[in-house]
Amino acid sequence: MSFADLKAKANDMSALVGAAGTSTTEKKSYGDDRMWKPTVDKAGNGYAVIRFLPAVEGDDLPWAKYWDHFFQGPTGQWYVEKSLTTIQKDDPVSQMNSKLWNTGIEADKDTARKRKRRLHYVSNIYVVQILQILKTKVKYFYILTVLKSLKRLWIACNLSFKMNHQSIHSICG
Repeated sequence: MSFADLKAKANDMSALVGAAGTSTTEKKSYGDDRMWKPTVDKAGNGYAVIRFLPAVEGDDLPWAKYWDHFFQGPTGQWYVEKSLTTIQKDDPVSQMNSKLWNTGIEADKDTARKRKRRLHYVSNIYVVQILQILKTKVKYFYILTVLKSLKRLWIACNLSFKMNHQSIHSICG
């Protein structure tokens, strides 16, 4: 390309203005469509029958767990990241929290509490029945739970075999 061609293109701003005008300002969705959340009505009630799928071949447990951090820093920006402790590596946030906690100062301990890591469990499920119609035909999803919810679900599943309670039995199948 010659210098004359570059000079001619520099004066042609209409192409740049047109390209800037066609740029879309779509709102990005950071949600994961593979994660299932129950649909609820206006009153907040929902109903679904799900089945937990067995562990993947080679895994002992039917769920995966991971740690993450989710907190607002002193500048007002959010820190949202998976923790490296999930893959047995040193995590800088966890190390800093340990240092803050070990100072013994209550303000530092509060900061460490706000920045603590959170444990999540992900299980494969099959959605058997939902009262509202699904927009997608795929019925296999992941379900994200925390430890309390996971314990409750597994306790309910174990009780269903002892008590033969039909509604719990149909959920845990």
